[in-house]
Amino acid sequence: MIDELKSLSVGEVFTDDVSLKKAACDASLFEVLPRAIVAPRSEGEVAKLVRAVAQRKAIDPALSLTVRAAGTGMDGGALTESIVVDVTKYLHSIGELRQVDSEWRIDVEPGVYYRDLEKVLAPQGLMLPSYTASKDLCTLGGMVANNAGGEYSLMYGSTNKYVRSVRFVLDDGTIMETRPLTKDELDKACVQTNREGEIYKELRTLIEAHADEIAAARPKVSKNASGYFLWDVWDGTHFDIAKLIVGSQGTLGIMTRIELALVPVPKSEQALVITLNTLDALPELVLALRSENASRIEAFDENTYALAAEHMPEATSGIITTAETSLTVIATFSGDDIASVAARCTRAHDAVTKLAPTTCSIVSEEECGDYWHIRHASFSLLREHAHGEHRVAPFIDDIIVPPEKLREFLPELRALLAEYFLTYTIAGHVGDGNFHLIPLVDMRDEKERHRVLELADRVFSLVFAYGGSMAGEHNDGIIRTPFVERMFGHAMNEIFNQTKTIFDPQNIFNPGKKVHGSLAYALEHFAHKNDGVM
Repeated sequence: MIDELKSLSVGEVFTDDVSLKKAACDASLFEVLPRAIVAPRSEGEVAKLVRAVAQRKAIDPALSLTVRAAGTGMDGGALTESIVVDVTKYLHSIGELRQVDSEWRIDVEPGVYYRDLEKVLAPQGLMLPSYTASKDLCTLGGMVANNAGGEYSLMYGSTNKYVRSVRFVLDDGTIMETRPLTKDELDKACVQTNREGEIYKELRTLIEAHADEIAAARPKVSKNASGYFLWDVWDGTHFDIAKLIVGSQGTLGIMTRIELALVPVPKSEQALVITLNTLDALPELVLALRSENASRIEAFDENTYALAAEHMPEATSGIITTAETSLTVIATFSGDDIASVAARCTRAHDAVTKLAPTTCSIVSEEECGDYWHIRHASFSLLREHAHGEHRVAPFIDDIIVPPEKLREFLPELRALLAEYFLTYTIAGHVGDGNFHLIPLVDMRDEKERHRVLELADRVFSLVFAYGGSMAGEHNDGIIRTPFVERMFGHAMNEIFNQTKTIFDPQNIFNPGKKVHGSLAYALEHFAHKNDGVM
C-alpha cells in the first residue's frame, strides 16, 4: 500500500530516509522506523486514509496509523513501524472564541501548538490551564491524547476537565462528533444503524455490565494518564464519549477537531520559594501549602540546579538555591482578590517556617522568574547536556502517589534508586505527589537496557503499593503499556481490551499502546545510542 499512498489523495506523503529517521524518534528511549509519513490536508483526507487502510488490512495485517504531533512524548506513544499521520503540517487552524452558557470555548485542530493558542488567548485574559512545562513545544492534540497536566493542574485539573467535544474519524472512515448525552438521547443513539450507533450500544453495554469494577479501578490520585478513562464516561446523568477519547493516545480513532473550555487568568498571584537540605519535611510542607489552596507547588533538585548553574548561569546568579540544596520548592497563590491572595501566602509562609526549611521567602513575580526558568528547563537541561556514556532515560518519569503518603514513599524510592548507582534529576508537581524522575543510562550497554525494565518494574510496584499511578500525565505508550495489567488488574485490563475492540476491531489505530504491549517489544526497540533525538 505504501507505493499507492501518493495516488490516493490522502495528503502529502514522505518516504525519504531523512523524514523516516526523524519520525523514528521522539523524546523517549525508543527508535521505531516507520514505513511512511502522511500529512493530511483536511478531515476528509484523514477519513480517506483510514478507509484505505481498513480496506487493505486483510492483505497487509501490519498496516496501521499512528498520529504524531510535536513528538515531545516521553513514552514512545507516537512511534510506529507502519504509517505516521502528521497533523502539524496542515491541521492547525484555530476557531473563534465564543461563550456557551457563560463559559469561554474555542475549537482547535490537533496540530495547533499551545504557544499559538496562547497568543490568541492571552490578550483576552484567558488560558487553557492544563499546559505543560513544554508548552512552547507541545500541541493541543498531544495534550488531549495524553490527558496532559502541568503546574496549574493542582488548582485547575488536567486536560480532561476542559474538553467539551471531539470530532474524530472512526475505523470505517466515518466522522463521529461527541457531546454529553442524556439517557433518552443515549437510548436513541444506541439504535442508530451505523458505526456510531454500534459503538454507543456496545460501549454502554460494557460500562453498565462492569460498573462496579470500573468505578473501583479509578486511580486514587489527582492526576492519571494510564488506562482508558471508562470511569468518566457515564455518570448516570450524561454519557460522554469525549471523556474516553481524552487520554486514549490515538488508539480509538483520529481526532480532527477539539472543543476546549477556557478559564480566566488569575488577576493576582504571589509566590513562596522554599529550599530544603533534606526531604524529611517535604510531606508536611506540601500539606501545609495545599491547606492554603496553593495554585502551584513545583520543585527541582540539586542536580537540576547544578546543570542550570553550568549552562544557564544568568538564571542562577540571583536566587537563593545553592549546590547544597536538596530540593527547591516554588509555591504560588492565585486569585482575583489581591488581599486574599496575600493573606493566604503569608499564612502559608508562617506554617512552612515552623517546619524549619533551610529558607522560605515570599517573592515577587519578577523575582520568581528565574526559578520558573530552571524548573521548566529541568528535562531539557539534562537531555541536552548529557553526553558521552549516558543519555536521559525517561521510563520512571511520571510517577504519582497521594501526597499524604510521601513521608513513607520517598525514602523507599530513594533507597531503591540508590541500589542502581544512577545519576538522575527530580523535578515535578510535588503538590500532586507527581514526580518527573529522569535517570542517565548508557543505552549502548545491553545490561543497562535490561536494567531499565527491571528498575521500572520495581519502581512501579512500589508506586502501586502506595495507591499511585505510573503515569500522572505522560501516558502509557511503549514503555508503560506492558505494566497496565499490573496497575489495574487482569479483569480491568480485559475491559480495556474490549474497549479497544469496540472502537478498533482491526487494530488500525496506534497498535501496542494502552493494550497489547509487551516488554519484549520495548526491549527490542530501545535506541542503542546515547544521542536522544526529538
